[in-house]
Amino acid sequence: MRSKVSCCSLLLLLASGLWAYAQPPVGPPRGFDPQRPGQPPRLDPISELLDRDGNGEISQEEMLKIGEILKGLDRNLDGKVDSFELPRPQGGPGGRGGPGGGRGRQETKLVDQFDADRDGRLNDPERKKARDFQAENSSNVQRRGPRGPGGGRPGGSEARPGPKVALSDAEHFPDASLYDGTVLRTFFLEFSNDDWEKELATFYRTDVMVPAQLTVDGKTYNSIGVSFRGNSSFFAVGEGQKRSFNLTIDNGAEKDLYGYRTLNLLNAHSDPSFLREVIYNHIARQYVPAPKANYVRLVINGK
Repeated sequence: MRSKVSCCSLLLLLASGLWAYAQPPVGPPRGFDPQRPGQPPRLDPISELLDRDGNGEISQEEMLKIGEILKGLDRNLDGKVDSFELPRPQGGPGGRGGPGGGRGRQETKLVDQFDADRDGRLNDPERKKARDFQAENSSNVQRRGPRGPGGGRPGGSEARPGPKVALSDAEHFPDASLYDGTVLRTFFLEFSNDDWEKELATFYRTDVMVPAQLTVDGKTYNSIGVSFRGNSSFFAVGEGQKRSFNLTIDNGAEKDLYGYRTLNLLNAHSDPSFLREVIYNHIARQYVPAPKANYVRLVINGK
């Protein structure tokens, strides 16, 4: 996994309620996305995967890649793509967040089933059993609907390990707020197992959080919970590439990071400028409740 800049975003609860009151009685055209003004309407999720250059059309060259792309959706490697492996549409009729939009399928509940010591989380042996169960029953996984922006398409650059980054290489900002736009923090995530990415993928859209150690500004937070997030930002990004994460700080003894208990690290895969999310929310917050967003540098297991 490369060391890359990710977009750190925290969704405020009031934002969705206020946005709902602001909707006109007639919804926008099907496929319209307010975050892409002036752009063609969004394609359906399958067509979005095939449209690798994002121009709203599927060219002859892209048609030749259909088999390769669909093969990449076969997460359980059973030689076929079932309905649970297909990407979900973004919202209901009317596009992202349009009328009828919702959370879609609920996440698969595994913690209660495998939490033998009843401490509310899965330790290593419990998680191993849940992982084996999930691998054997992946076709029965129920998945949530989309939970945030992102995106991207398969067929990008080949995944290569990033450069080594030591804790001593990072600058510390202990007196700056988490969303201070004048600083660029480095988040160090350390997983105990080398196949952490495969484990996160196995528990994608379940209630299982994979434990990790987080170090920020020289302070270490033990046993935080980590999971993959997103829809197209997960399915359209290959193994070893930069994916989006959910971080739950209050999974262990530590209860918050600069006052925040959960963080969304977005991969901005479809935004080569890395500017849209941060600038959009910065402007929106001048007028309405909106998510906070800032940049972080993410290093995983030293890379």
